Amino acid sequence: MDLSFSIQDREPIWTALSAFYLDTELSHQELLAVAKTFKNSEYTLEEIKNINRYEVYPVLYQNVLSMYGIWDGFDKDWLIESIILEAKKSST
Repeated sequence: MDLSFSIQDREPIWTALSAFYLDTELSHQELLAVAKTFKNSEYTLEEIKNINRYEVYPVLYQNVLSMYGIWDGFDKDWLIESIILEAKKSST
């Protein structure tokens, strides 16, 4: 994975995508907020799909599979650190 991305630019996308990995159904308002984040970003839909596939999914997919998954939101600092760590591991 390319580590040349800007964390500041990616963080809102990571946070928005993380909502889909919570052990809960998103409300209409939450889905609108995610869509607004995507729309206001510099990324295309294809780029957002790749960010999800290669940066967010490897860190959060287990929450969906867990019987006791997180449902109220991931800690932002943990999420960022975990994605960066995973990206570094994947780039070696």
